[in-house]
Amino acid sequence: MNIIYRASKIFDKVIVLVLQNPDKRPMFSVKKRLFWIDSATSELSNVCAKYWDKMLVDYLEVSGACAIVKGIRSLDDFSYEMQINAVNQSLNPKAQTVFMPASLENMHITSSLVKHIYSLGGKIDSLVPKEILMNLKKTMGEAKT
Repeated sequence: MNIIYRASKIFDKVIVLVLQNPDKRPMFSVKKRLFWIDSATSELSNVCAKYWDKMLVDYLEVSGACAIVKGIRSLDDFSYEMQINAVNQSLNPKAQTVFMPASLENMHITSSLVKHIYSLGGKIDSLVPKEILMNLKKTMGEAKT
């Protein structure tokens, strides 16, 4: 969320793109994730969420977007994202990536860690936006009934 807020101050329009990634197993449907992103960013008039099931660099062409914004928590993230950036540049020379360092209070947060804590019944209140936590509680309540 911190990266989204900061990007919304820099760019006229920010699209939070939910991508298909065969290496990840999301806990929730695309529809739920898009709804939750829209809920969490509702106060930001220049932010919206969309889904794309092809390569990110292709979305740049279709949408006319000018940049990819990536949050960086560590040197490991930076190294990995630089490799992705090189591939993106080779696929689409117009693809520009803007790297934004995570805020100090968020550098330790990963989606895997949050999912793990939540699956063990731990409190994630300080790790996710309140809108998502509220929706998550509703969804998990529905799943239990």
